[in-house]
Amino acid sequence: MPRIRSIFSLVIAVTLLAGCTLSRNAMPPDSGATPLPDVATPALPPAVRIDRVDDARRFEPRTKLATTPSLTDDEAANPAVRARAFAQKRDSNGRPLGSVLLPAGQSVAKLTEATILKVLQDAGYRVVKAGDADYARAVPVTARIDRLWAWTESGFWQVELQASYDVTVSAALPGLQQGPRFVGNTRATMQFPTASDWNAAVTRLQTDLATQMRAVVGKAP
Repeated sequence: MPRIRSIFSLVIAVTLLAGCTLSRNAMPPDSGATPLPDVATPALPPAVRIDRVDDARRFEPRTKLATTPSLTDDEAANPAVRARAFAQKRDSNGRPLGSVLLPAGQSVAKLTEATILKVLQDAGYRVVKAGDADYARAVPVTARIDRLWAWTESGFWQVELQASYDVTVSAALPGLQQGPRFVGNTRATMQFPTASDWNAAVTRLQTDLATQMRAVVGKAP
């Protein structure tokens, strides 16, 4: 009988020990434990917005100089045409043959705005638009286009397609506080300029503008 009691007591002890091993217990907190460090919320890059891009180009009618932006009277009176015009084809005697326009829905101002936004984004700024939460607090950016024009210079065997721009960009950002003026000229030679060559001339201008701006605009803080 005493032996049976001993065995029974041993079984109970083993059972209790197993329960302690297999059951999930919540340990009381250690008041002396080192608290976890606070994790800071990552700061968002500074926000910027384009307030306006003014197309301030002036066109002269019936000019004999291909380098001078020119439109017919009817074209000059049409804002939609003025906004898209960037060249005027001429014959070998310099007589106008017709204006060269950007595609419908596009404009010189929109194209330039896209270039400025790309430069700012590459510099680390966060571009916001109307309706975004930070739009009201974003740094406003303005620009003025005084020139963006392409023309051809006839050579003996080839034609040189030239283009130039004069754009001022202002903002309370590093490199743009004083409203720097960006001026440039590009050129390419060909046998006869096609529609794609004219479009490529505008693309080269925007690429050159972006390169000049990147050399001036500082990285976002």
